[in-house]
Amino acid sequence: MLNHKIIHNSDQQEWIVMLHAVGGSYHTFYKQQEKFQKHFNLLLIDLPGHGGSTNIQNDTEDNLFVFTAKQVLQVMNHHGITRAHFVGISLGTIISHVIMKLDALKVRSACLGGAVIKFHPDMISLADRAWKVKSWIPYMMMFRFFGHRLLPYSNHQEHLHFFITEGKKMGRQNFYQWMDALRHLDEVFDDIDIKMIPIPRLYISGEEDVSILPTFRTDLTRNHYMDYIILEECGHLCHMEKSEEFNQLALSFLLAKKNEG
Repeated sequence: MLNHKIIHNSDQQEWIVMLHAVGGSYHTFYKQQEKFQKHFNLLLIDLPGHGGSTNIQNDTEDNLFVFTAKQVLQVMNHHGITRAHFVGISLGTIISHVIMKLDALKVRSACLGGAVIKFHPDMISLADRAWKVKSWIPYMMMFRFFGHRLLPYSNHQEHLHFFITEGKKMGRQNFYQWMDALRHLDEVFDDIDIKMIPIPRLYISGEEDVSILPTFRTDLTRNHYMDYIILEECGHLCHMEKSEEFNQLALSFLLAKKNEG
């Protein structure tokens, strides 16, 4: 079972499941935990290959995204969580979308930061070229390279350093498993149209998310089920870089959905 942390306040409180980005762990929600636990029970999960879940291996026929989504659902079922709100960041947004497809009744609503549905073509080309030379260079060199591509500006550097530190815990095999999966991300969304998912969602992205936001904008729309907010002077890890704004927006959305009954 995936490594996880439970913060249980009351049987009467609703749950939030928190899913982190590639290279991170549930510790990357340290700027959210105190605020969110005042209103919800929290289930914070280390995704496969991350944090305390580094020994989880996919020995099924499922792709890594589906395998991971099923592992998250297993943790929820283990704790008797029949339905929850989701907060996902980057990779966590992909897994949240897959869970919506696999078992939509598990998801009450979702706040998705730095959402990833597709990468900029330049990023895909770089990843394909890097994959061909992966056996020649240390994996952390590649991790740092792509980290700098995702978080290129000076105001991103504090959190880039944090994620590089966290990423060292992944190990070579786990890193390349996820890198290979992300190279084929388009296949995951071939049959997932986010505009048609009948689950309330708020997407929050930073305007400086230069490798993801430009292509994601084509899928952003406002309808009965989805809304979006772009944070100025903010990069990919918006929950860390603009944590106060992110927390205010996310909690306002999640509490509204909670109060709808």
